[in-house]
Amino acid sequence: MGLVDFGTLLLDPNYTVFGETAVLTLDDTAGTVIDKGADGEPLQVIDKTAGAAAGFGGSHSRGNLDFSDVNVLTVVPAAMVRAVDLATIDLAELRAATITFNGKAWTIMAHEMAPVTTGEDCGEIRLILETA
Repeated sequence: MGLVDFGTLLLDPNYTVFGETAVLTLDDTAGTVIDKGADGEPLQVIDKTAGAAAGFGGSHSRGNLDFSDVNVLTVVPAAMVRAVDLATIDLAELRAATITFNGKAWTIMAHEMAPVTTGEDCGEIRLILETA
């Protein structure tokens, strides 16, 4: 028996029920706009702007201090997007990009992967947001 395809089994229904249409504008010289998902349909995100736990830390050091065993959780506005929908861009381009959904524009401050058992490419990306 192979691995369960959580992208199809869980994520697709979640985005069908909870997904909000979004437009992502990269902070590049061309102002690249992503408004379609991998399926050709409108880009969908799950709104977590009421706050989502985001981890910071791990394998960081400053001066002589080693923070590799320290993780700090904080509640920040976020949005979830399927990794497959952003597969055509370098994820480093997400920083300072603008995403608009539910009538509000947000600046992407950071992102973190939320993989599934079949890997990061089949999972989600948590976008850490700040009001634009």
